[in-house]
Amino acid sequence: MHRCRFCQATNIYHPWRNRTQDKIMEILDKGIRNTGYEDLSLSSLSVSSYPQIDDLIKKVNEYCLIENISLSVPSLRCDFRSVQLFPYLIYPKRANLTFAIEAGSQRLRNVIGKEISDEDVYNTMIEAGKHGWKLIKLYFMIGLPGENNEDIEAIINMVNNLVKLTPRVNYNITISPFVPKPHSPFQWVSMEDSGSLYEKKNILTRKLKASVKGHNINMSMLEGIFARGDSSLSSALITAWEKGARFDHWHESFRNDIWENSFAEHSVDKKYYLGPRSEATKLPWDHIVAGRDREYLLKEYKKSIEFAEKPSEETFPANIIIPKGSDCDVQHNPWRNTDTKKQKINYRLRFGRKNKLKFLSHLEQIELVRKIFRRSGLPINYSEGFHPQMIMSFGPAIAVGYESNCEFVDVELRQSTDIKTMAEKIMMQLPEGFVLFEIKQIMEFHSSIDAMVNLIEYEIKDMPGLDDTEKIKSAIEESMSRGSIDVNIVKKGKKINLDIRPLIYKLDLCDGVIKLFLKAGPKKNVKPEKVMEAIFSLNQGQIDKMSINRQNIYFEKNDGTIGKFI
Repeated sequence: MHRCRFCQATNIYHPWRNRTQDKIMEILDKGIRNTGYEDLSLSSLSVSSYPQIDDLIKKVNEYCLIENISLSVPSLRCDFRSVQLFPYLIYPKRANLTFAIEAGSQRLRNVIGKEISDEDVYNTMIEAGKHGWKLIKLYFMIGLPGENNEDIEAIINMVNNLVKLTPRVNYNITISPFVPKPHSPFQWVSMEDSGSLYEKKNILTRKLKASVKGHNINMSMLEGIFARGDSSLSSALITAWEKGARFDHWHESFRNDIWENSFAEHSVDKKYYLGPRSEATKLPWDHIVAGRDREYLLKEYKKSIEFAEKPSEETFPANIIIPKGSDCDVQHNPWRNTDTKKQKINYRLRFGRKNKLKFLSHLEQIELVRKIFRRSGLPINYSEGFHPQMIMSFGPAIAVGYESNCEFVDVELRQSTDIKTMAEKIMMQLPEGFVLFEIKQIMEFHSSIDAMVNLIEYEIKDMPGLDDTEKIKSAIEESMSRGSIDVNIVKKGKKINLDIRPLIYKLDLCDGVIKLFLKAGPKKNVKPEKVMEAIFSLNQGQIDKMSINRQNIYFEKNDGTIGKFI
């Protein structure tokens, strides 16, 4: 068990507890089958520290290969045990690699209890490069207890050495300010002032030969205040909320001035909450029983002080630790399905959506269909290569807010399946508002249904004035007789003028419902509400009240006639 002194979770969740391999496999299998997700992650504070991690990762990898599931792991330690996992994180989809190094110098890593050496870091990155990773994320912290300028230079030297050692690897560096947390050995230390943190962050951004991202310093200072806060902060918190502090973790919504004004209004002494705490003082959270007791935390805190007083150790020379033959890359071949006897049986499904499901975006709807098929257990075929995907084809994109009776999906199964059985399995997995209308077997799989469609039929209800039949018909006749109907639309952030008259194939009023046929294509498209706005002079409020249903899609036959897509 590793003992990082800055980590709150390590102490709160103590003692260390291990699930059996059988239990882990049972949990992940149930999760995949009940949700339809295509990704799973082994979650732990230190995955590579699991006693039987070698055997477990082999079993999980084999499961992923069979089920075409991608495997990911949280940040790994830089050590030999993590390197042993690399071959099992490549197929069927390569996992992202993230390493929390935290400090650039060995001395400072000793202070914070991060038990890895420079040699561990360099060798792990070299091995990752040899196994074909092109992008690696590294986490470092600034403002750690006992940190000095040499430690900042050590981060620069380490990262820039890694860039030289592994020229084919791109590094994304995340810089995070250290925030002292309760129930950790560093609960007594102060948080570094924002000015110093900004300066260190800027130095690293300038000098690191990699992509650098940094946490918002003001957000981190706010976190530092509340992390070791007490009941005296409650009034300031409520006032900030009343003044508009919402969704503060979103950078575009964070308003530091609101918090500053709120603290000033309630006379909150930020320096007190961010400053050091006396070892003899009773802390606001001492009455809470967590995993580690106060005596243990204090003992670890004093150990860190001893390490901080030691002189910096020389960084391990990178050129000494490069293993022989490191220039030779590990060879990787795309994953290929070994089931050579699989068939290719094609089916076409027509779904409908209504009520709350009409608010799905097109991409969300595609993800929903994929999850439905996963949960159904139907034998769907996958593509080959490095990133196998379900062999599926979808109809034209549908806008958020539209209901539909014609959401087509073509799928390729690896074995013939009775349509009734197929329908029953799918219908068991459908959420309320998503309807299966029909399934039929087709001879040919079309890689893009969208490319075949060039006409879409809509029904529009609940438009203001529909009860005035004569007025509606008159507006339709007048518009359809015009040579052009110009509207302004926004495309890629720019306003452009578009003549929509050539896109209107047919427009009619039938039994209180407007039937609109719009041409569709790769270059010119227009939404039904834009047509209604132009023809009937509607405002946004009236447009929002309309109900739009996509009824049918059509394609142009070889003889130029239009046929319904079925």
